[in-house]
Amino acid sequence: MNRLTDREKTAIWSAIGNFLLGLLLVPWGFDIVETGVVRKYDDFPAFEFSGWAFVAAGVIFMAFGLYRLLKCLFSRK
Repeated sequence: MNRLTDREKTAIWSAIGNFLLGLLLVPWGFDIVETGVVRKYDDFPAFEFSGWAFVAAGVIFMAFGLYRLLKCLFSRK
């Protein structure tokens, strides 16, 4: 098998980064939905919608990252 090009390495690291960002956003969003606050000691309540937006963004980032990672790995000749 041939070595990875710089472009392929960059694409793989970008896909991994997107997936990991999604893994951070999903539990953070659920925490905002559950508690209604952004930080533990923050007394300004966040809207429930903002928590669901974080969850949706996390799912999109994870799906896109996984798609790009699989595309990079299986499109090699």
